[in-house]
Amino acid sequence: MKRAYAVICIALSAFALSACGGGHTTEKKETQKFYAVKITDVRTEDDDWIVKGTTNAPDGAQVVAITDDSDSQMLENSSVKAPTVKHGKFAGTLDGVLPDDNSKVGDKTYVYIAASTPKKVATSDDFSVKKKYIPDIQQKKFEHAMKFSNGQIKYYKSLDDDSDQTSDEESSSESSANAKSSSSSSSFSIDDVKSIDGVSTAKKQSDRLFVTINSASFDKDFIPVAISVLKQAKDSDVKYIVLEGKDDYTNHDGDVKSNMSRLVVFENGNLDLKKMKQLKNFYGAAKEYMFNPSDYSREKEQYEGKSNDFDENGIKDHKYDASSADSSILVTYYSKQMGNI
Repeated sequence: MKRAYAVICIALSAFALSACGGGHTTEKKETQKFYAVKITDVRTEDDDWIVKGTTNAPDGAQVVAITDDSDSQMLENSSVKAPTVKHGKFAGTLDGVLPDDNSKVGDKTYVYIAASTPKKVATSDDFSVKKKYIPDIQQKKFEHAMKFSNGQIKYYKSLDDDSDQTSDEESSSESSANAKSSSSSSSFSIDDVKSIDGVSTAKKQSDRLFVTINSASFDKDFIPVAISVLKQAKDSDVKYIVLEGKDDYTNHDGDVKSNMSRLVVFENGNLDLKKMKQLKNFYGAAKEYMFNPSDYSREKEQYEGKSNDFDENGIKDHKYDASSADSSILVTYYSKQMGNI
């Protein structure tokens, strides 16, 4: 009898254990968490803020920054990626938050900065914040006021093509204006362009400046160097600036050769450099351009559905007029390269 009782107890215990743990386990859904940050150090460089801060977010949490009117991710580390938390600290460059023409030293602009985990809240290219997370970040508790410095205002104004002339300037003599123009042109040096990191060659031919940029099969590498070239040449007497981005490609025989990635032509004097850091404005400002087909397909795919979507922003695989020999700088100078890709 005791034996039968023991068997029954064992059976009931097994049934109870089976009922509690033998079924399908339900995985706990991960909740995306957002953490406030404290800015502990700020300095300015050109139109950017270099910031350091602390947070209670765990190691590896991604730190991002956006504004009220944009999903662009504006905080980046030295690898042009969204910075991450390490030992409760982070550092990065706050880029793309620009003053306007009426901004003064000490004026404030407001930016939302937050750390988040476990998933990445920035898009794969780190250029934007995923739309579903924007409402979580645009909260008062994540808002930070950044003040424009004297250096930032000066740098911003230096990117303007032609400042509005005062009545005194309008009444100045033609000889004075010509002397100023001559002085501005004489300050330009081709060696200054060649010294820019990423520039391979630079030469001036008539009213045109031709510059070759290395490792340029990605816009994130090409555009910052291109902006530096355009800024350096802004006050020169060249009319057109022709940028050839090159990179190494493997052909059908397995040989690695340097080939054209993209060609872009800008008309000097009509450039709003302060906006052209963004890809969608960069190609819109170009007089002509064309992509290597493989690079165009790859770039178009990675930006699809994002703020820099090629189709949404009208970025085609090329923009030039090939109707006559004199109608296009690209056709005139680069027909061979264009035919080889």
